[in-house]
Amino acid sequence: MKQDAEYEGCVSRLSRSHGMGAQLLVFLLISILFGGGGVNAAWQNLLVQLAGLALLAINFAAVRRFALQAPHTLRVLAICLLAVPLIQLIPLPPSIWKQLPGRDLLITSLELVGHEDDFRPITVSVARTSLSLIGLIPLMAALVVGYSFQRESRDRLLQLLVVMGWVQLAFGAISLATGANTTLFESDHASGMLRGLFANKNSTGLFLDVALIGAMGLLFAKAGARHSWGYAAWVSVIIFPVAIILTVSRSAMVLLAVVAVAGLGLAFVRAARKTEPGGISAGRLKALIGGVVLACTIGGLVVTAGMGQGRIERSLVRFADLQDGRAGIWADALTSASHFWPVGAGMGTFDEVFQVDESLERVRAGRAGRAHNEYLEIAIETGVIGIGAILYFAALHLIACIKAIRHRNAIYAVAAFAGLLCIAAQSVLDYPMRSAAMLPVAGLLLALFWGAVPDRNIVRRPLTNTDQDSARRPTLRTLP
Repeated sequence: MKQDAEYEGCVSRLSRSHGMGAQLLVFLLISILFGGGGVNAAWQNLLVQLAGLALLAINFAAVRRFALQAPHTLRVLAICLLAVPLIQLIPLPPSIWKQLPGRDLLITSLELVGHEDDFRPITVSVARTSLSLIGLIPLMAALVVGYSFQRESRDRLLQLLVVMGWVQLAFGAISLATGANTTLFESDHASGMLRGLFANKNSTGLFLDVALIGAMGLLFAKAGARHSWGYAAWVSVIIFPVAIILTVSRSAMVLLAVVAVAGLGLAFVRAARKTEPGGISAGRLKALIGGVVLACTIGGLVVTAGMGQGRIERSLVRFADLQDGRAGIWADALTSASHFWPVGAGMGTFDEVFQVDESLERVRAGRAGRAHNEYLEIAIETGVIGIGAILYFAALHLIACIKAIRHRNAIYAVAAFAGLLCIAAQSVLDYPMRSAAMLPVAGLLLALFWGAVPDRNIVRRPLTNTDQDSARRPTLRTLP
C-alpha cells in the first residue's frame, strides 16, 4: 500500500515536471520572438510580461516552493531586485526629497507650475521606474519556475537553452541567406549578418554564447553515455561558434574566450569525478576534449568554406577599428552619476537625466538612449545601493561556485556560472539586462546555479546524474 502511494507520487511529480518544461519552452519562445526589440517595442515587451505572469499563475505551487525552499541567498537576491524600484516609488515629503542630490532642475520645473511642495518619490520619473519594476516579471517568472523545474531535471534546463539557441540560429540563417530582416522590430540589419530574432546583434551573439555553454554542459554531463542529446550537443559545439562570429558582434566574439575557459573548467570538474559511478576514465576524457577541439576546428573550416570567407573576414575586420561613441557617453555618464550620487535618479531614468549632462560636442542627431555600460547606468539610477549590491552578490556567486566544484552537481553550477559571467562581461559594453528576451535567460541561469550548489538550508538532497537518468521511468529509486 505504501509502495503504491509512493509510486503514484513519483508518477505525479514526473508528469508535473514535463508540464512545467513545456510551459517554460513556450515562455522562452514568446520571449525571444517578442522581447528582443528593447525599450522601443513596448507592446511586444508587454506580451512577454503577460506571459511571465501567466507562467507564475499556472505554477503557483512553484512560487510557494521557491519562497520556502530556495537558498537564502537566492531569495534575498530576488527580494533586492524587487525592493529597489519599489522603494524608489514611495512618496516622500518635500522636506526630504528636496534634499536629495541632483533634484535642482526638478525643483525649478515644479516651481513653475506650483507643485514644488508636493510629495515626491526618490525617482525623478515615476512612469520610467514603474516600467522597470514591471519589466522584472520575465526574470522573476523564469527564476521561480525554473528553480522548481531544475530540481527535477537539470539536464532539461540546459536542453531548453540549446533549443532556443537553434531557434535563433534558424532565423539567423534565413536572414543570412536572404538578407531579410527576420525580427519583428526595426534594426540596423545588413546583408551578410546573422541577426536572428533580436534587434541588437550583441544580444544575438550573447544568446548564442550562453546556448553554447549549455551545449558544453550537456556534453560533459552526458560524457561516456550514448544519449541523443549528447549528439545534439556535439553538433551545437561545432556550429554555434561560427554563428557567433557571423553575428559581427565583437563583444560576443571576445566572449568565446570565456566559453573556452568554461569548457576547460567543465573538463576539470568531469575529470575530478572520473572515479564516481557513471564517471569516465582520464584517457576517455582526453579523447573527449581533443574531439571537441578538433570538431570545432573542422566544423569552422567547413562552414566557413561553404559560406564564403568574405563574411568571416567582415566580422573579424571590425576589431581593426575600436573607435566608437561609447567613450564619450561613458564620460558624460560619469558626470551624471556624480550629480545623483549616492541616492540615484531612479530605475529606468537614464535616458531622461543623461540629456542634461550630455556634452555639446558629443550631441548627435539621435539620442544615446543607453549608457552602453550596465554598471554606469545602474550607478546613475540606483547610486551606491545598486553598485554595492552588484559587488556583494558577485562575490557570493564566485564563492558558491568555488565551493560547488567538488559537489556532485558541479557541472551544472560551473555551466550556469559561466553563462552568468558572459552576461556580466558584456554588460561592460552593452545592456543585455535591459532586454525582455535576455532577462528570462538570466533567470534560468540563476535558478540552475543556486539549485546545483550545495546549500545547508536545503533539506531535500539534489538529484544526482543517476537519478536524472532513471527518472525517465517511474521507480521507487527516483524518490528523494
